[in-house]
Amino acid sequence: MDAIDDLRSFLDLLGRHGAIHDITAPVDRVHELGAILKACEQDGRATWFHDVARCGKPCSSTTGGPSSGPWSETSKTRPSCA
Repeated sequence: MDAIDDLRSFLDLLGRHGAIHDITAPVDRVHELGAILKACEQDGRATWFHDVARCGKPCSSTTGGPSSGPWSETSKTRPSCA
């Protein structure tokens, strides 16, 4: 099993297993973020936003994330700016 030491190693693990939406396009925190997260959780993958307007930092969410696999024991969280 891969070691999860920090957020980056967790995101890398999800990426290797195809269990994350990696969104590089700019996203508006007020008008778009919630709708995109709702759409992404339909397939059970986590989400990583690289460019969230008015946030100043990348944003991630494991809401609706996979219920099996090497990350299954991690808690599901609401979106938060890193």
